[in-house]
Amino acid sequence: MLIDTHTHYNFEGLKENWRSHWQIAQSRGVTHAIQIGTNMESSEEVVQLAQEEKGFFATVGVHPHDIADLDLKRLKMLAMKPKVVAIGEIGLDYFRLDRNDPQTTIIKEQQIAGFKAQLELANELNLPLSLHVRDDQNEAYQDLINILAATPPKNNFVLHCVSGPDFYIDAMIKNNAWFGFDGNATYKNADLIRQILKKVPSNRVVIETDAPFLPPMPHRGKTCEPWMLTLTADYIEENFEISREQLFANSRQLFPLFDPYLLES
Repeated sequence: MLIDTHTHYNFEGLKENWRSHWQIAQSRGVTHAIQIGTNMESSEEVVQLAQEEKGFFATVGVHPHDIADLDLKRLKMLAMKPKVVAIGEIGLDYFRLDRNDPQTTIIKEQQIAGFKAQLELANELNLPLSLHVRDDQNEAYQDLINILAATPPKNNFVLHCVSGPDFYIDAMIKNNAWFGFDGNATYKNADLIRQILKKVPSNRVVIETDAPFLPPMPHRGKTCEPWMLTLTADYIEENFEISREQLFANSRQLFPLFDPYLLES
């Protein structure tokens, strides 16, 4: 059994035939999938998907690229819906920001304010977090460390599609983070991701498709289909000795709200 802890069946490339994609994934051993919200509209969509499909769960949140879309009152209402297991994906993304552009400071301030507001909402509702953190320098990673030190999460949190420098990974290990790995861990040029996989505790590793993005080898360059989670699981088991059973157990521990629904299955 496998749980896809981060996927987007409501995105272009999957939403047209999401039921077919789900059936194929199930036939390969994917028993549950978490549909991830990235803005207000998609958060509503994934909540609806979770109501339609027994094996689906949802997170609701506003991605840093869409932070101007944040409506906290509306988000709180969505977060209280059945089968919503976390706030996410939220975080900081300074990747490719032009540090010489005066607007960059404003963009970063908006992202930080929006992230803090959603972090506080998660703490209020005692929900886990799915975090997106990306930068081509170290600034976003340090900012995240600082924010979590000032406002510690009251529940679990996972670093979606984890990346970042050693000091950040070390800090997140100390903060008892979970670490989400995707199909890009199989890429030839992904040595840094594999180094992180070797470093983090095996009981804190979960796997994701991020479908329709980041397909594992040998499908790089194509649409990532949900069944491809199995290829990432096989790769991690063969190269890092983390079994499917361990990955499944980790996912359940990360998202405690799974269990009442799993027991009904």
